[in-house]
Amino acid sequence: MAMYGETIHLGAPRTCKECGTVLEEEVLKSGGGYYIGTRCKCGPYSRESRYYRTREEADWALKYKKVDYRNGGYNG
Repeated sequence: MAMYGETIHLGAPRTCKECGTVLEEEVLKSGGGYYIGTRCKCGPYSRESRYYRTREEADWALKYKKVDYRNGGYNG
């Protein structure tokens, strides 16, 4: 579970303080798998969701607003 201020949904700023990028949720990939998160010109900014096994699962969750957020809630 994420802590307050660690994700957009738990109070993190929606704009990067360093580069000014307005952050939008998108499907990203790391060593843990695919996830819904944000990035800016500085690099990855936040991981909003749990990890998904495939890009297709993550794309579907974002498209249909069924994201399994790290704070334990869904947006659908």
